[in-house]
Amino acid sequence: MGKSCCVVGCKNRFNKNSELSFHRLPKCRERRSKWIAAIRRKNWNPAAETWICGRHFVSGKKSNDPLHPDYVPCLFSFTSTADQAWAVNSLESYQHCQEDFEKALANTSREQAASGLLKLHRSTASEAKVQTVEVPGTEVPTEETHSDVASLHEQIKSLSSECHSLRDKVHKLENQLKYHMLDTEQFDDSKMFFFTGLPNVQTFSLLFSFMTSVPATAKQSLKPTQELLITLMKLRLNLSEEFLGHLFGIDQSTVSEIFRRWIDVMACRLHSLILWPEREDLRRSLPVCFLTFFKECVSIIDCFEVLIECPSDLRAQAQTWSNHKQHNTLKFLISITPQGSISFVSKSWGGRVTDKHLAEHSGFLDKLLPGDLILSDQDFTAEDSVGLLCAELVTPPFTQGKKQLSRKEIESAQENSQVRRHVERVTRMLRQKYSILGSTLPVSLIKVQQNGKVEDSFIDKIVVTCCALCNLCESIVLSD
Repeated sequence: MGKSCCVVGCKNRFNKNSELSFHRLPKCRERRSKWIAAIRRKNWNPAAETWICGRHFVSGKKSNDPLHPDYVPCLFSFTSTADQAWAVNSLESYQHCQEDFEKALANTSREQAASGLLKLHRSTASEAKVQTVEVPGTEVPTEETHSDVASLHEQIKSLSSECHSLRDKVHKLENQLKYHMLDTEQFDDSKMFFFTGLPNVQTFSLLFSFMTSVPATAKQSLKPTQELLITLMKLRLNLSEEFLGHLFGIDQSTVSEIFRRWIDVMACRLHSLILWPEREDLRRSLPVCFLTFFKECVSIIDCFEVLIECPSDLRAQAQTWSNHKQHNTLKFLISITPQGSISFVSKSWGGRVTDKHLAEHSGFLDKLLPGDLILSDQDFTAEDSVGLLCAELVTPPFTQGKKQLSRKEIESAQENSQVRRHVERVTRMLRQKYSILGSTLPVSLIKVQQNGKVEDSFIDKIVVTCCALCNLCESIVLSD
């Protein structure tokens, strides 16, 4: 069998016509272990005839000098640019040290020759009593030369040890930079709220434990907690994918893949937090402001719109145009309980749809029971549809056909306005807490059907996730 390089991704094979060298893994156990660790192959037990090519050595071949940078292979596809530069500099430093060492050895040989001649000269002079002639530059201090050589050896060992220590430190710092940048382990409650909108670190931990079913990818470069953090930061701050990529040291495409993968699962898992409560549970905790006029209230409804880019399709442009916003939008029906929690959110519809049509076709009416009371503004003229379910839709009274409102109608209207503002505060909180809903979203996140309804859209999953996360926070009604 021919020689081939054992490094993953290296396709070099031995060719007698090539100058590329091949080296067998060393038999020395300690050195062999260093080579195996440097190659970084998982669960690998190399055979006796395992080879590595010279491309992985700085000088192009191995060295048996422990002080030489090629004592262990160090150039691989996963080697950083900084490490490659360090290896080249190490080779240059080693070569300079070797040159100094060879000069010192040459001086030592010269000193020994001069010393021998001096001894011969002195013995000849004592016997023949011939006048000596001093030759300048022949005497070399023996003790100082030996001291210089020993000092150079110690300096080489010290520098080599320092280089290995610094290299290990650089690797550790690179790993810390890769795995601990903006890690939630470093967050306190205020940082957690700023970056994610969650009230505290404990809520994040509970959310993460609830999301353990998120599938990992083959090339997962971040910890799962960091992937969840990226997703929440995208919802909360609406940071660009390019910026998040720079922040976490990953590609923009990776950020996009992480966001979509986590939103898909979060919308599915967290949808259960948008709960339509039982009537008995509502009665037990009904706020005081509802007791006088709206004891049977189970829901306060409203619509909110999210701006989108103008679609290229003319029909889609017409379906999503909102006269209220004077912009292309998607419209959602949202319902909150008297206690302030979000109990229903519809799928997205084109901004052109009326509030009444959305209330009648969004699935909201399926939640109602006989005797239920729903509060809304004047745009929801669906009293007949609600009445068919033996429920009641209460809207603010107006003076159409009347000279003035009765005192009871005025009091009811004032109370209606007082309690109906809670749903407006919830929708406002959604946009403020999760900036992505207050921005203009790309058309790629939606899919418009011919009847104006938007189905299977990614924006639906984003809205569901944001509503569910809001339900993890303190109720706005209880704070009154």
